[in-house]
Amino acid sequence: MRAFLRLSATLIAIAAGITFLRVTTITSISSTPPLTDTYTRQFAGKNMIMISSNEIIDNVLQRYPLLDSVSITKQFPGTLVIHTTLSTPFAQLIASNSAIILSTKGKVLSISDSEKLPRIRYYGDIPAYMRRIGSIIDFREITYALKLIARLNEYHEKPQEIRIVSPRTIELRLKLQLNTDAPIYLLTTQKNIDKNSRLVHNIQEMLKRESIAVSRVDMRYDKPILIK
Repeated sequence: MRAFLRLSATLIAIAAGITFLRVTTITSISSTPPLTDTYTRQFAGKNMIMISSNEIIDNVLQRYPLLDSVSITKQFPGTLVIHTTLSTPFAQLIASNSAIILSTKGKVLSISDSEKLPRIRYYGDIPAYMRRIGSIIDFREITYALKLIARLNEYHEKPQEIRIVSPRTIELRLKLQLNTDAPIYLLTTQKNIDKNSRLVHNIQEMLKRESIAVSRVDMRYDKPILIK
C-alpha cells in the first residue's frame, strides 16, 4: 500500500511538472544578429520537458539556412536559450554551370564570385537542388578539397586554387609572395588529407630552403616527383 502511495505521489509530481514547466523566456545568443522575437515567440508556452531540442534545431536551420550551428540549453524552470553561429565564406566553387560561395562544411552561402577566396574548380555540373542557399554540396572530391584547404591553412600555406580534374586527381596551386611562380601539386584524393597537406608543406619548405624552382610536383605515387 505504501509503495502504491509513493508511486502515485511520484506520478502526480511528474504530471504537475509537465503541466507547469512552460517556456516563459527565450534568449538568443549569437555573435550575429539574433533570431527575431517574432520567430522565437512560437516556442513560448511549450513544455520544457516535452519540447525536443533536435526539433528546435531543425526548425531554426530551416528558417535561417545561413547558420553554421545551433545548440539548445534548457534552464529550468522556464528559460530556453538558443545558441547560434553564422557560416562564414571559406571558398569559391567554380563549376561548369555556376560560381558558388561555400562554407567550410560545403554549405551554399551565395551564388556569386569572389576574388578573395581560394577557388575550387570542378569538372562537372552542380545539380540545381544543391545550388540552393543553405544546401550542402557533399560530393566527395569537393569535400576533400575543402578539408585540404583548411589543413593547409594550419600550416600557414595559402591555397590559391584547387582544380578537381577527376574524382581521384586534383591540382593544387599555392599563393606565393615576391611574384614567385608557384608549382602545381598533383595530388590523389585516395591519400589521407593530413599526409598530403603535411607533405606539401615539407616540400614547400625544402624548395624555399634550397632555392629550387619547379613547375610541377607529382605526389600521386609513393615518392614525390619534382618536374622543372
